[in-house]
Amino acid sequence: MRLSRSRPFRSPHHSSTVAGMIGGGANPEPGEVTLAHHGVLFLDEVGEFRRTVLDVLRQPLEDGRVSLVRYGYSITYPARCQLILAANPCPCGFLGSSSKDCLCTSGELASYRRRLSGPLLDRIDLQVWMDRIQAHEYHSSAEPSMKVRERVMRAWEHLKALDADQEVIEESRGAKDVLSRAVEKFQLSARAAVRIRRVARTIAVLAGSKEIEAHHLAEALTYRLSL
Repeated sequence: MRLSRSRPFRSPHHSSTVAGMIGGGANPEPGEVTLAHHGVLFLDEVGEFRRTVLDVLRQPLEDGRVSLVRYGYSITYPARCQLILAANPCPCGFLGSSSKDCLCTSGELASYRRRLSGPLLDRIDLQVWMDRIQAHEYHSSAEPSMKVRERVMRAWEHLKALDADQEVIEESRGAKDVLSRAVEKFQLSARAAVRIRRVARTIAVLAGSKEIEAHHLAEALTYRLSL
């Protein structure tokens, strides 16, 4: 199977198998995570995927590659992609909704949430809860993609200027204090702390800042602790 030379977008069905996700088989072929290399792997209705299928993504998310050892062969595939997960908050879809009450039982909720393991969630940088939009919002004008692109390009230029001056974006004392308190209060893992720092650094770069300030770190935390 040939890999795409353009930036791919892969959206496998929730009935996907472990081999379909990371590759393998008698005649080994790459899985979805490799076919999404340097592109996007989008898992819609992630709560419907089998937990075993989701948990095999942990190594690729950490290492950027898939290593398969099977009887008769050992092979490594590239797997550096952007993983995007989307799911309803519960089986009925109305948990936390401002427009309708949730009808799920506690058992149904627990079973649904177990599909996403703690170690996998720990590897997801941005975790954002979104309520259903109101009718009038369907017709509201969103920010044009060109504007977003311009903002990202300005951030790249800012980074290049910092690299040219051999500067490193450091955390301010206030930012370090915010993270320390959050780690203690929410019992965050070392991996989570590293990823929060990475998001805060991106926010700082987008803002044109030369250091990660407390409000950058606080914003990064809101994207992590909203679930």
